[in-house]
Amino acid sequence: MARQFKSSDTDADVLDADGERIGTIQDVKGGVAHVKPASRLSQSMRRKLGWEGEEEMYELRSSRVDRFDDDGVHLRKI
Repeated sequence: MARQFKSSDTDADVLDADGERIGTIQDVKGGVAHVKPASRLSQSMRRKLGWEGEEEMYELRSSRVDRFDDDGVHLRKI
């Protein structure tokens, strides 16, 4: 399992398993990232992530993360 989110992760890109940008971390509270989805994020990807509706931000838990690196936060294959 990847490490917990830290405040220094704010503004990091969130990438799917194929390296496509799906959003940006806007805030981290209690080890949970709050992500603003990319405007072109498909509805099917939103459903896979559990990001239903048209919210401005969604929660992302570290259990979905494969790794953190200089490019951003890489999610596990869904």
